[in-house]
Amino acid sequence: MRLGMLEVARLMSALIAAVTVAACNNDDNEVQPTTQSYTLAVANATVTTAPGGTATQTVNITRTGGFTGAVALTATGLPTGVTAAFDPQSATGNSSTLTLTAAANAAPGNATVTVKGTATGQADKTVTFQLTVNAAPAGGFTLAANPATLTIQQGAAGTSTVNITRTNGFAGAVTLTVTGLPNGVTATFNPAAPTTNSSTLTLTASATAATGSAAVTIRGNATGLTEQTTTLALTVNAPPAGGFTLAMNPAALTVVQGLSATSTVNITRTGGFAGSVSLTASGLPNGVTAAFNPTDATGATSTLTLTASATAAIGTVTVTIKGTSQGQTDQTTTLALTVNIPGSFSLEVNPKTLTIQQGANGTATVTITRTDGFTGAVTLTAIGLPNGVTATFNPAAPTTDQSTLTLTASATAAPGSTTVTIQGNGTGLGEHTTTITLIVSSPAGSSGNVGASTGRSSTGSSP
Repeated sequence: MRLGMLEVARLMSALIAAVTVAACNNDDNEVQPTTQSYTLAVANATVTTAPGGTATQTVNITRTGGFTGAVALTATGLPTGVTAAFDPQSATGNSSTLTLTAAANAAPGNATVTVKGTATGQADKTVTFQLTVNAAPAGGFTLAANPATLTIQQGAAGTSTVNITRTNGFAGAVTLTVTGLPNGVTATFNPAAPTTNSSTLTLTASATAATGSAAVTIRGNATGLTEQTTTLALTVNAPPAGGFTLAMNPAALTVVQGLSATSTVNITRTGGFAGSVSLTASGLPNGVTAAFNPTDATGATSTLTLTASATAAIGTVTVTIKGTSQGQTDQTTTLALTVNIPGSFSLEVNPKTLTIQQGANGTATVTITRTDGFTGAVTLTAIGLPNGVTATFNPAAPTTDQSTLTLTASATAAPGSTTVTIQGNGTGLGEHTTTITLIVSSPAGSSGNVGASTGRSSTGSSP
């Protein structure tokens, strides 16, 4: 019995120890609550901008303990002239973009910018980064000449434009000068100290200026800025030896048998040439004579009169006018001369509008009105016919006052409206025209596209 009591005591001690261990284990496994919070960080430790520029910084928000509240962001420590904007300003996500804008007069230098986050129920959080505002680059300018190569003659002048390219807001006056001019050459600028972007440089060579090539340096100076230069390649030539050229006005002339017509010979003198120019004409048709007034010209013009006899050869020829002067190379020019017979004619067509169907034809009367005794043949043609339409004249070269025009449309002729030109050519009289409106229609019950294609022509010999 005494031995049994000892066993009971040992069992009770073991049980108490086991309960104590179990209790301790339960305390260790209990889940402790986590505190909601957040932290701030920036993507870049240093951000750089310049006056008139912008820069961006990313603010990262790390949330813990299930925190989802809005974080209001502000920035302090900004340099003078720099403003900050957050997007979003009240962040419910994990980041916000900070845009830093520097005014044109923003203070250059380094600053520590502090970004602060404020949220309900949370202690304020901050993060810092370095902001550098660089000094604005100094204004400036460059020069360029256009053209950069210039040739002038002694006793003459030439110009080049000096273009001023301004940078970084420079708007001051640029005083322009040149160096390296040849003897006898002077330079002027207009304006001489431009506040605009260009100036006109005029280089004037005296009659005795040194000939040859020279590199002229154009210099630009502005207060507080380094001098800028550009170069212009200048060539001074001696003037060419004196001379002259000829030209006709008008360069084409028509004269009727038995009558006369005039054209002016223009004499252009160069290099101080002032000598007499003797004028002659060659290549005249039979029956045509030429007279110059004056024949030996010391001025700038002479009047050429061409007279056609009643039997002068009709047609068009090229007349050559030649000028000769002592010590000079002969100069020539040409005149296109047409000799026509007396009289004239005009054309009329009736009706003025003609409608025909595909596969059919129609007729119109061409009337020839003759004047001043003209009785010659008039050759008739038609141009501008639609595809698939042909024209015939009867007669094709009438010496009477009428001809019948027949317009025939094939079965596949292009339908639509077209203006057809009728031309009449009389020997020695040139060309006269009239027009007729042609409408090609599709036969009843069929369809066709309106809008004929033109470009064909037909004469009286057309089928």
